[in-house]
Amino acid sequence: MTQRPITGTSQVYATFGKPNKGSPSPVAYNAAFGEMDVDAVYIALEPLSAKALTDAIRSLQLGGGTVTKPFKQEIIALLDEVDTDAQTIGAVNVVVNKSGHLIGFNSDWLGALNALKSVIDPVEKKIALLGAGGAARAVAFGLSKGNADVTVFNRTESTARDICESLSQNYGGSLEDVKPEFDVIVNATSVGFGDDLDSSPISSEAIREGSVVFDIIARPKETKLLKLAKEKNCTTIFGGVMGAHQAVYALEWLTGVKPPLHTLLEYFTK
Repeated sequence: MTQRPITGTSQVYATFGKPNKGSPSPVAYNAAFGEMDVDAVYIALEPLSAKALTDAIRSLQLGGGTVTKPFKQEIIALLDEVDTDAQTIGAVNVVVNKSGHLIGFNSDWLGALNALKSVIDPVEKKIALLGAGGAARAVAFGLSKGNADVTVFNRTESTARDICESLSQNYGGSLEDVKPEFDVIVNATSVGFGDDLDSSPISSEAIREGSVVFDIIARPKETKLLKLAKEKNCTTIFGGVMGAHQAVYALEWLTGVKPPLHTLLEYFTK
C-alpha cells in the first residue's frame, strides 16, 4: 500500500506504552495516513513514566497519540482536559495536543461495542463480562451504551461491584461461577496473554453452544478461550477487530479526518 513520503513538516504521532515495540499501531496508522492523504507519521514510544509521556508531547510538539498500559489511568491527572466518557471509565487511551493543551479521550469502549456489533446486536442480549480492570471498565461502559444485559464476573468481588454500581450492571461472582446461559461472553482479563497462552479464564462447560465469544486480547489471534469457543460452534471475535474499530475514532480525533476502517482491519487482524 502506498504511503505518503515523510517530510520536514510531517506531524508526528505516537503510541505510548511499556512494553510497546511490538504494537501493530504504527504500521496500521501509517497505512491509513496514506489513504487519508494526511502528512503525518506514527511511531511507537516507551516513555519512562506518564509525566515523561505528557512532557514529550508538549516539548516535542507531537500531535498526540494513543496510550496503552501502564499509563491509561495515571495520565488523567496530567492532562488539561478529559472527555466525559473517559472520566466515567477512569482511563484515557487517546491524547490530542491542541497547541499545548492536552485533551484525553477513550475510544476503547467504542472499539469494543462496534466490534461486537459487527456480528451481533447487543441490545438486551445476556452478556457475561469477565474481568473488572481498566480494560473491563471500558468494555462495560460500551456494553451499557449498547443496552445489553451485562453480568460481571471477577476474582476480586469489590472491584467487580464497583463497576456494577457505577454502570448499573449485575455482579455474577467469580470466574468459576459463569454458567452456559449467556448469549455473549467477553473476556477482558489478561488470561491467555503473554506467558499464559495455555490458559482460559473459564472452562468449556461455561460456554453455551452457538453463542458469541469475544476476547479483547489481540495477540495471540486465537487464544485458548477462542479455541474452546470454536469447539462449541461459537462465533468468535478477537482483540484485533476491537483495535481496528477503536483506531477509527482515535485517528479522527487526532487528525480531523475519518480513516478507512477496511485498511485498519487489514493490518490489525493479520
